[in-house]
Amino acid sequence: MLYHVSAEWTPEDVAERFLKPCGMERLAKSFIDSNVTGTVLIALQESHLKELGCDRVGDRLTLLDYLHVSLHASGEHFVAGRKRPSNSYGKLHFSQK
Repeated sequence: MLYHVSAEWTPEDVAERFLKPCGMERLAKSFIDSNVTGTVLIALQESHLKELGCDRVGDRLTLLDYLHVSLHASGEHFVAGRKRPSNSYGKLHFSQK
């Protein structure tokens, strides 16, 4: 089941709603011990995953891809861990002459 990532999640929610569905529940203790909340999850990068004990490149890429898909499915857009208004995401604004 694909959950829509929420900045409101506790570390336990991240373990249950993010790690478990993508098959990475073995990392749950590390994420909980490191206080990875929904807000932190949204900002995670590959180097952070290494620090959290995700040693395999394939696992890191799987987690990042799952995060990307989950964020996209939620209709919410984030930049550097901060919510960006949906109406400005991916749109270019041109002035008409």
